[in-house]
Amino acid sequence: MEIHKWIQGAIMMVYLYTTAAQLKKFIFLMVKTLCVKGKIATKNNLHVPFRIFSHNPIVMKKAFLFILLVSVSMSCQPTDSNDMLRHVVSFKFSPEASSAQVNALVEAFQNLPNDIPQIKAFEWGENNSPEGVDKGMTHIFLLSFADEKARDEYLVHPDHVAFGDTHGGIIEDLVVVDYLAQ
Repeated sequence: MEIHKWIQGAIMMVYLYTTAAQLKKFIFLMVKTLCVKGKIATKNNLHVPFRIFSHNPIVMKKAFLFILLVSVSMSCQPTDSNDMLRHVVSFKFSPEASSAQVNALVEAFQNLPNDIPQIKAFEWGENNSPEGVDKGMTHIFLLSFADEKARDEYLVHPDHVAFGDTHGGIIEDLVVVDYLAQ
């Protein structure tokens, strides 16, 4: 929360104290890199839209602020980018498994990212699909890794192995699939 206030303050400082010439140069550089009709934009094919910015400092400042806000918001997104490897784990628990044992497994799984640095993102949930083709899988866990090497390091990590040894007895069946996000 504190960082957002700092970012907002920094944006306002830039907005208030940046000269029109600096904004013009920045906006031109930003717009110059945009893709226009499948081709990389150049100064020649941006002449008309660029003229709108260059003759109106208020429009330039507002455009700059918009671009800055979009950039900051994109940089604040989770690190879970499209080129990461996803590791999906689904569990079907044995009928003898108590809710306390299942809760202990979930809590232990949730703590793995604290102990295994290769895990870049983690989430889990209980199956709520109405399709009826879940084959009894009730708990699904999604882990994200930077690449296959990080996933492979996770698989043999002592904390992951200990997790399996400790909680494997209550698992009747499991499905694990991995994919590279497209």
